[in-house]
Amino acid sequence: MDLLWAIAQDLRIPQTIDRICPHRSSPGSPSPGILLTLWAIHRVVHPESATQLERWTTTTDLPCLTGIAPEKFTKDAFLFSLDKVCGEDPATARLVDRTDVLEEELYRHWRATHPLPPGERETLAYDLTSVLFFGVTCPLAELGYNAKDVEDQLQVNLGLLVNRIDTMPVSHTLFEGSRHGVATVRHMLARLSRRPLALGEEGSRGTLIWDREMVSFDHITAVEEMGWQLTCGLPKTLNAVREFLDATEVLRRPETLVRRTDIATIYAVETRTKLYGKERRVVVYHNGARGLREADQRNGALVRSRRPWGSSRTRGPRGRRRSCTRPFGRSWGGGLPTSRCA
Repeated sequence: MDLLWAIAQDLRIPQTIDRICPHRSSPGSPSPGILLTLWAIHRVVHPESATQLERWTTTTDLPCLTGIAPEKFTKDAFLFSLDKVCGEDPATARLVDRTDVLEEELYRHWRATHPLPPGERETLAYDLTSVLFFGVTCPLAELGYNAKDVEDQLQVNLGLLVNRIDTMPVSHTLFEGSRHGVATVRHMLARLSRRPLALGEEGSRGTLIWDREMVSFDHITAVEEMGWQLTCGLPKTLNAVREFLDATEVLRRPETLVRRTDIATIYAVETRTKLYGKERRVVVYHNGARGLREADQRNGALVRSRRPWGSSRTRGPRGRRRSCTRPFGRSWGGGLPTSRCA
């Protein structure tokens, strides 16, 4: 507990929340910054339901570290602290979300106290992750695609932007569970454009990294107009991509070996081709181990699909057995099934 509280103090998490989120805490009561910091520590060391947060706090030395009596950390106090980050402004009766400002200030402080190495620029990775949701009242919870192939469970999608060098989160956004990654890129770029990141060499702010599913001509153009470079996979559905893949040979030589592990061996070559309106650098790689695994999976699927075609023994006239093989694909839907019996 002491270490996590010290880290939160070093990152100025409680102080930043209290400075940006208006509040009126009575003497001896915890501020929203303290409450939300303790909530975050709880999620790290004891990720149970928030209904146990009040009881859990009194069993730790966090009240002593904060200088606040344990009985002040009530369930209502924790829940009301969320309204200070995102809640109704009493002056305008409008919903105000201070999440973006908080994340900007926290990252500004991190980069000021942990500067990039000399010559390095910002390299940010963006991805969308599905989080299964078990409640019934969240308006963002919807059915959608997820990596676990769970089809009957509500979910929300978490868009996360992280720095590659020190893995520090830059920003996050929650989306509807049915939202695809490509439909979240514009939102991420809009938030990123407001970040005070310095220009590097040749006027570039740094590099963005994301999956091939988020690639489009408009997104690439928007990224480059903002002064960023982009590293991403390419969809094989593009004719231009298929053409240069067919024309590029990746030889298995020592000079093309870029990575070798117990489960993968990757060879790669760099080439140049015209894509999305201009000539670009492209790296073509070959993962032999992955290719073998995929071939085994395809062969296994073919074997399983052929099993219904297998021979079966049926009893013919006068008790004689006969072998009958029926084509699987014509057993239903239009036309009469045919059979070959011996």
